Amino acid sequence: MKFTMGTKDLKDVIARFKNALPVGRWIGDDSFLHIWVRVISPHMAAFAACDSTALFEVRVDIQTDEPRGALPFEFLLPVLEIPKSAGQRTEITVEDNEITLNYNGVVQNIKRSERKALKYDDFFNQKANFVMGVNPKLFGRILKSFEQEKVVRLEFDSELKAIIIKADGAKGLVLPVRLK
Repeated sequence: MKFTMGTKDLKDVIARFKNALPVGRWIGDDSFLHIWVRVISPHMAAFAACDSTALFEVRVDIQTDEPRGALPFEFLLPVLEIPKSAGQRTEITVEDNEITLNYNGVVQNIKRSERKALKYDDFFNQKANFVMGVNPKLFGRILKSFEQEKVVRLEFDSELKAIIIKADGAKGLVLPVRLK
């Protein structure tokens, strides 16, 4: 499989992955972005990345000659540092044993991991009883106040009632926002 994307978009995917994990957790030879590429239209793909504790999806523009029916395509991409001399576009080629990243002439060849990527559908195809929206900045700030806790409990009653956050000796709440 071969596709091209903006180097800035690749940096964004890697930064989001790093931010989703505890500090230092992504460093090392055993850290991989579990990447799923799904062509949504000829110029849009959804990238998801996770480890066993966090998962997110981000949609970015790509160019590919792959037919829509050929995807989803899953592979593991090591968490890597993108060279400072990288151009604006990155071409990613995934073969049986190797992943090649070409940043407009600056090439990185990476041995493809033998580990299996986690299955995307196991995460995002779950049915919800209700859906609620929150302001991510406010939600992040309240959760940051619980950083010293080992576990927090989130209590939901309905999509229009506050989310109650509880830990040993601490409580908080976040009000939902209406979804259109």
